[in-house]
Amino acid sequence: MSDLNKIKEKRTFILFGEIGAFFHLLGRFSSKFYNNPASYKKICGDTSFWGNSGLHDLISDSKSLWEKYLNDENLNEIEELRKNTVKCICCFIKYHTRNDAKGLLKILADAHGIVSGIEKYHSASNPMSKPNLSNAFGYEENINYKLIDERRDEFLGSLKKNMGKIIKNNNSSNPIITPITLETYREIKEIFKTYYSLAIAETRRPNNDLSLYSYAYSIATLTKSNYSKIIIDGWEDPLQKKSKWKILRINFDVISLISKGTKVGHIEGYKNSVNQFFDEIKDLIEFRYPLGNELYRDTTGIYFSYPNFNQINNSDPLLDELKAEINKIVRQNNLEIDVHIALSEPSRTMTVLGSSISSAVKDISFTHITTESLSQNEEENNKEICWNCLFRYKENSGLYCQVCNKRYEGRVKECMKLSDMTIWLDEIADINNNIALLIFSFDLENWLYGKYFKTFRSNSFEMWQRKWQESCKKEQNECKIGSLEDLIKKFETMLNNKKLTECEKEICKSFIKVKSLNNFQQEFFDPVVEREGDSTLVKQLHNNHERATYLVYLLFRKYASLSRILGVWTTTQCFFDEIAKDIKNSVSKFADTNDKRFLRLEIEIKDPLSNTNYSLTLPATIENKTLNLLQVQDNKFVTTLNLEFLSSWGRNIEELKEFLKNKNIDFKLDKLNRHSSEIKGIEQYNSYLPYLNPISYPNHMITLIPAEHAIEIANNINKLYLEKFSKVRDRLPLHIGIIGFEKSTPLNLVMDAGRRLVDSFHSKSKTEKMIVKKIHQNNKYKTLILEDLKGKKQKWKVFTHINGEEEIEDIWYANIRMAEGEETRSESFVYDFKKENNKLKKKFAIPASKIKEGDVILFDKSYLNISYLSNPSDRFYVGEGSRLLEDISQIKTIWESIEEKLKSEKWTINKIYHFWEQINKCQNTYDDEEIKDELIKIHLRNILEISPSSDLFTTLFHAVKSGLLDTCLHWNLKVRKFKPSEENNNEQ
Repeated sequence: MSDLNKIKEKRTFILFGEIGAFFHLLGRFSSKFYNNPASYKKICGDTSFWGNSGLHDLISDSKSLWEKYLNDENLNEIEELRKNTVKCICCFIKYHTRNDAKGLLKILADAHGIVSGIEKYHSASNPMSKPNLSNAFGYEENINYKLIDERRDEFLGSLKKNMGKIIKNNNSSNPIITPITLETYREIKEIFKTYYSLAIAETRRPNNDLSLYSYAYSIATLTKSNYSKIIIDGWEDPLQKKSKWKILRINFDVISLISKGTKVGHIEGYKNSVNQFFDEIKDLIEFRYPLGNELYRDTTGIYFSYPNFNQINNSDPLLDELKAEINKIVRQNNLEIDVHIALSEPSRTMTVLGSSISSAVKDISFTHITTESLSQNEEENNKEICWNCLFRYKENSGLYCQVCNKRYEGRVKECMKLSDMTIWLDEIADINNNIALLIFSFDLENWLYGKYFKTFRSNSFEMWQRKWQESCKKEQNECKIGSLEDLIKKFETMLNNKKLTECEKEICKSFIKVKSLNNFQQEFFDPVVEREGDSTLVKQLHNNHERATYLVYLLFRKYASLSRILGVWTTTQCFFDEIAKDIKNSVSKFADTNDKRFLRLEIEIKDPLSNTNYSLTLPATIENKTLNLLQVQDNKFVTTLNLEFLSSWGRNIEELKEFLKNKNIDFKLDKLNRHSSEIKGIEQYNSYLPYLNPISYPNHMITLIPAEHAIEIANNINKLYLEKFSKVRDRLPLHIGIIGFEKSTPLNLVMDAGRRLVDSFHSKSKTEKMIVKKIHQNNKYKTLILEDLKGKKQKWKVFTHINGEEEIEDIWYANIRMAEGEETRSESFVYDFKKENNKLKKKFAIPASKIKEGDVILFDKSYLNISYLSNPSDRFYVGEGSRLLEDISQIKTIWESIEEKLKSEKWTINKIYHFWEQINKCQNTYDDEEIKDELIKIHLRNILEISPSSDLFTTLFHAVKSGLLDTCLHWNLKVRKFKPSEENNNEQ
């Protein structure tokens, strides 16, 4: 039997281990947990916790039902496993720590220990009076504890229902366990995700950044992979061996593949195929051959946990078999790609995701096209290549191959069923025929590597010192730790001496909960360093002073654990999901004022038109106007354009319907054939919203909207970003791109421009030095005016306190990196630690509340790019002229001022164009900056008649100098083609 089939044969056993791991934290889904975090196992022992769900009876050992299936008969020959069988699901709840786990439950204890140990190591604060759930970057939101208790019966009842599906003859005296189906497995995991996501795993700051779901999911994932490992490698005590895991990655260039589509239907079809491919791979690795769980997916591919199998001749025993299965799924989904499949190095902490993604980027940077031969036989050599995929041969009468036709037709049929969906560019286009491709791009590399988690603190020396002084015995002078240097010296002494004093043991226990501490190196130093996940530096530390210094550095900062990396994924993906809702709301709010913009009409003709494809649009002419119509029946057609273009036929839907009655309509079937008929009737078909989201992953989101709303929507997204990510704006840049284009522009070229802009943003991302020029203080935040080495200024509003708790200063997340080589202060702390040229090199950060004017800090800038594709070749230059992201709000503000002047008749469009022409002339004619400045001021006074003492004068002057005004006018006058109403613009 192949190794892969051995895993498949033991599927039920492995999945029960995973499900048990989800159950083991069930007691934390209770308001009682927040009052007494240590009691969560006892909470499950209270019968009132289970209510009337019946779940406890089902998963307990009262019927001796579970034991056979929670253990593997092939492992019974091992004495430890035979003596310590897992009796029931409840055992996962009762015995999951290192101190009480035996037999197979040691696998759960090891996974719980590695995840929990990283998360709870030397937590900073006492349990919070009202614990809040924080996202991965320190933005806190209140938890409704009452809701958690109220929904517990619903939660447990859902689990009872689905766990009951596993039991055959549940009501008989001799029930048995049945194999878990894919549907039941998915439902059980979805139930845990739905409810666990409402609660937090830890009540102490800063570990409240973990939802109960991400915490349990991480533990269940590692447990599952190690269950799979023992099927192949046999039993090894994980608490003794210190297990490691790998990451399996399946990669291809998602954006390039989706961007190939020549029509929206093709792009949506590719998106659907990619999602289906990912889901099928997920089912393959999580269920069919249960090796691990999905850890992350983005535009580079999908990533899973994977067992660290014992290798034979440096070859993984299952990987080749697994590759064959994955490639089958590629072919079944007709994806014209080669996927790259690889494993990471083993890791105890699983913080190798960043390096796995970095390797993936290199693997997919050249091509996504499959190496399979295009031609399968000689007869096909005379056929033409499909215009869309450029891979398969097209059908005899058409532009596309059978696969591309099917993708397109499938999306059309789905679109017509959903009232808020469109796949027609004609419907998305604004009244000027323009569309905007919006791009939102996070630079997550340093977070997925774990590098920037080092800037988060788990504790501060001052907080620890205060608690230590309160707890230590006053008469013991050796317990006095007056400074960080004192603590370093104390650890150095411990490293030098084999035997620890009682006081020294207590110091260690103030950081790590241990019952005994007989060997400082093995029981304290090694476990702390192990969680760093990088042993390279430790090997370079040649004396105990350096090692003690490194140890202290590790004790006061956060670790980039698997749960936190999962938190980065969920936080950024949820942000993009929120953006999608915001865009939907933004475009829908115009529905009340313009009924034509969101409706389709159904046109019925007297003379039916047969033998056509109901998934394709046909060009039709009515009253000398050409429009595309979708045939839905032989005699019925649906409009697929923005009905604003038909405003000359009627100001509203009723007038349109009245105008079209009895009109003649001519269809162009092909070059030779025409069909003409009288319109028999006009009815309202359904509504739609003019937007699309072809790509949405945690690192990139791309959407199509009417160009007229692009600036407003981008500005709203920027505001949301500045609120949710204020504390890490200097370390988590969001880039926004706006690419305008006319609807007739080939869509695959527009998507290619978007891909190039994403690459451009990524290449621009770098850390720069900035000087704090001014600070405006508020009791909850500081506004920093920063200036880079080139003199460019930008503003950063950083929240210095916990959301909703103004009295609590955020020392954990709201930290700012001091520039390398700058003099540090007492408030600073080490966030990075290296050894170069035989010397320790430290990098320092400081709480945002302690920053001062004149400080030189490090900042990763966010960029904005606004461009318009006048012709296809413009896509090669879309990355040029990028600006700082905050300029988006300036553009909106400047235009609002101009628009107000136009509406009040103080300015005219002609006057604006004249001013624009003159300043461009002056910019291109003169090199001397003083002459340019003087001419700009003259034109502001003489043409626009603005007083030099006004704020508008200053704003427009700087906007001209920075090029911001040119961008603003070009978008609003050339792309949006803004025109004041006739009554307000007599001159026009």
